[in-house]
Amino acid sequence: MQHMKSRLLICFLFSSLISYSNKIDELKTEADIAHFVNELSGYTSSFPKTNIPNLSPIRYLKIDIDKNGLTDLLINDRKIFAIIDVGNDKFELKYVGTEHKECRLVSIDTTGQEPILVIKKQNNYIQHEPAFSEVPDSITYKFNNFIEYNSKPQEMRVESIKISMGPCFGNCPTYDLLINNNREAEIIETSLKAKITKQSFDEIITLISYLNPDSLKANYAIDATDNPSADIEIKFNGKLKTIHDYGLEGTLGLQQLYLLIDKLVKDAKWEHIPD
Repeated sequence: MQHMKSRLLICFLFSSLISYSNKIDELKTEADIAHFVNELSGYTSSFPKTNIPNLSPIRYLKIDIDKNGLTDLLINDRKIFAIIDVGNDKFELKYVGTEHKECRLVSIDTTGQEPILVIKKQNNYIQHEPAFSEVPDSITYKFNNFIEYNSKPQEMRVESIKISMGPCFGNCPTYDLLINNNREAEIIETSLKAKITKQSFDEIITLISYLNPDSLKANYAIDATDNPSADIEIKFNGKLKTIHDYGLEGTLGLQQLYLLIDKLVKDAKWEHIPD
């Protein structure tokens, strides 16, 4: 009887290992990884062999970035991005950086509960070549994206959020959105109102608390023209924080906030406010 229990336990452990393995686990060579990356991203990986001083020599790393028990793949090539296994044999690409600014990987810390990537963000150009800040940033994967790491996040009482999305040269959504702490949202210029789902509201409030509005600058801007902008007013803990972000690339955390706000605007059940 004891022998049978041992065999059943071994079979259970073996089946559990199989259930948590994925396509990334099966990749054995650099050529396998490059082919897998190219198929998913449409991005030709070169994995340069030359190590740049003061930057990480890692070209790729198998790691569970989002802590869901499935192996993900971090790529450190001409761009930094991750292929995230979200389950059911589906993968999502998450890039570090923005359309106008590149990043460079300095190191990876996997000793804590969540992997921390130390990067240098591009802050300028020198003779048409990107220049990077000497002060590195620490980022982690949270809220379904890479954002700046906060070692001591604190809960805060957010009273309201107002975000005005400005136009661009092209097709950019424009609106003035007001969200109150009773989960009511209003698109001011159209007199539309909606009750936000608790999940959507909690995601936005938790992200804002994690970003720590006090640590954000009042103004961000990219060196380009005809791009959209955002004007943000956050009332919290009896204070008001205003942020102007031309180009919508102020921080990685703000970029994730814009994604959550856009999703809210698209998914909410809007109704006209009665006169």
